[in-house]
Amino acid sequence: MPFIRRGEKEEMKKILVLLLLLVLLGFGAIFVSGNMARDSYMDALRDYSQGPLTFANIRYERGLFVSKAATRVVLADPKKAEGEEFALIMEHIFRHGPLPLETGEELRPALAQAETFLASAADQPEIFRKILAEAPALEQIRAKAWIGLLGAVDGVMQMPAVAVSDAESGISFEMEASSVHFLHDRQKGTLTGNLNFPGLRVQDEHGKSGLSGLSCTFDMQEGLPWVYVGNSTLKLAHLEVAREEKPSVTLSGLHMTSESGIKFSRLFNVQNATLDSLMVGEKTYGPFFMDMAVRNLDAQAMSDLNKRLRDMSEQKEITAEAAQQMGAFAQDFFTKMLAAGPEFQIPRLSLHTDEGNVEGHLDIRLEGSAAHIVMTPHWLLQRLEARGEISAQNSLVRHIVARSLGGGMSEEENATLIDQAYDAQLGPLLRKNFIVNDGERIKSRVVLNQGRLTVNGKAIPLS
Repeated sequence: MPFIRRGEKEEMKKILVLLLLLVLLGFGAIFVSGNMARDSYMDALRDYSQGPLTFANIRYERGLFVSKAATRVVLADPKKAEGEEFALIMEHIFRHGPLPLETGEELRPALAQAETFLASAADQPEIFRKILAEAPALEQIRAKAWIGLLGAVDGVMQMPAVAVSDAESGISFEMEASSVHFLHDRQKGTLTGNLNFPGLRVQDEHGKSGLSGLSCTFDMQEGLPWVYVGNSTLKLAHLEVAREEKPSVTLSGLHMTSESGIKFSRLFNVQNATLDSLMVGEKTYGPFFMDMAVRNLDAQAMSDLNKRLRDMSEQKEITAEAAQQMGAFAQDFFTKMLAAGPEFQIPRLSLHTDEGNVEGHLDIRLEGSAAHIVMTPHWLLQRLEARGEISAQNSLVRHIVARSLGGGMSEEENATLIDQAYDAQLGPLLRKNFIVNDGERIKSRVVLNQGRLTVNGKAIPLS
């Protein structure tokens, strides 16, 4: 037997004690993370239960390394009696941290890893059981989320391709595999993520519809409680709706961006939308452009409103006292909004067609004053300033008039009749100066300032 010096024995004891402490700390961390994971789960059920959508825990099995839970998700319909709502059951597996490990997964420090999936068809409410019988692929939906050591939630959901067809009814449904990813950090107040939805097609005996290339990204920051601001984008490559005895509608190349923020306690939102083309029947319109902005909204008032609406959504019924309080709150909210001097703008509106284009812009401002707000039509008219202009090429206007006549005749075939209809429909407006014709375009310019309305420079009495 090897000889071990006394000093070496002391060192070994220290190592064993250290290892024991590490093991105890590890088990303690696992136990604590399990409790925190449960608390995070219960908080999420409460936080995301809003309006008609509610989440309720129906089972929680606490384990040392792994816990299991089940959630009932209900989409309430006020037209249906209680118990007839659309509902489904979700199962959850929580792998406790600080190093939750699933076979085949990369080691990733976290408070817990949560995996969510649909409960088996036998455990589902009858209405959803029928859906699963027609589309068993839905049972493959998986969502995973890592709950960070500081509470951040990093989640991803994968939805499989689904194809359902019923020869008797002639109904078919196809959805390509899609995914959603998000990262929500409560401490930092950030929410980022993206959606990828490649395609969806639905067909029945009356027609078909479908979309392709739908995607969305967002990068948001909680500027104030319940008020998230930041950037987002939405893209849609193609959308088609074709119903029997109605013109088909096809939309192509939709792109929307949104930017919002808070400056000097005022909330703003700027949006831009472009559309490559819109086909209705055999007629094609586009491209289309529109810029829109809302500025000078009281950010704190918006935060208070969102919180109040959230609190109301959690109430089972609204008492008379609560309704009265909401009325007083609404008056205070609108007073603060008006006092902030809100602005609404459409700096660019443009639609191109083969026959001509339409251009326009709009600017509406309200001169606010916290000390002198009286919510009456007269007060609003005195402090509202609006400027707008819209114009269309004469060629497009004549084309619209020609189509209104029907009969399938071209403008060249019946120019005289179109001239008569043009004068009959637009003549009264031209003579009253509501619109003007410069030879190339039909225009109208409206200005409202200090209670005085002018249309194309002509004063219009408001009394």
